[in-house]
Order: sequence, then C-alpha cells, then structure tokens
Amino acid sequence: WFAWTVFNRVIEKLKTEPVEDFRIDFEDGYGIRTDEEEDHHAKAASDALVALNRETTHPPFCGFRIKSFQPETYGRATRTLELFLFNLLAQNGGWIPENFVVTLPKIKRAEEVLVLRQLLELFETRHALKSGSRSTAAAASAR
Repeated sequence: WFAWTVFNRVIEKLKTEPVEDFRIDFEDGYGIRTDEEEDHHAKAASDALVALNRETTHPPFCGFRIKSFQPETYGRATRTLELFLFNLLAQNGGWIPENFVVTLPKIKRAEEVLVLRQLLELFETRHALKSGSRSTAAAASAR
C-alpha cells in the first residue's frame, strides 16, 4: 500500500504542478557566447519567466544561475544579472516573482557572496525596490 500511496501522490502532484523549480542557467551548460548573444538571451529569458508567471499553474519556485564570480567571468556574470533583473522588472510591472532566486555557482571565497548581496542591494536602491524585500532575501541565497 505504501508504494500505491506514493504513486498516487506523485500522479496528483504532476497533474497540478509538473515543474516545481524553473531555473534558467547561464553558467557552464549555457556555454561561452558573445556579449551581444548573451545580452539578448538574458532579456529573452526574463521575458519567458514573466510569461510563465502569468500562467495560472506557474512553478512555485523560479530563478536563474549566473556565471561564477571568478575573475574571467565576473564582468559577464554581473552584466547578465543586471540585464536579466532590469528586464524582469520592466516587463513585470516592477515586480519580482515570489520565491525568485539568483544562484551564484562555484563560490571560492566568502567575499563572493558579500559582493552578490551588495549588487542586489544596489539594484534595489536603483529601482526603488523595498530594502530587504523578498527579492533580496531570496536572491541573496547562493549555492
């Protein structure tokens, strides 16, 4: 009966919530692109997230993974972060989706997490978002 119960719960979950966490990946699996191409993809990906969140059955968790803050990818990571978030706000009426997370990969030093936090706080200030809002709390989590 245990297996039958689990099976039925999984089926019900898949009917109502087939995707639990929608994470857009600009890190290793995305590869190396020209700046122009990644700029375009950052905007297009945030547009897709806005469209997804307008659906009645959108995933409860969403976000994106930027490139690492290692010296060779730091500039690209921060540019993608800014473009993605700016476009997300512009297309979504100044609103960050609930349970939105920015993932910072391959952390080598604690300072990298502090830098991400500072960048997100600066973004909040620039775009008149409430300080310490869920956008910062959720986005400041790094994996």
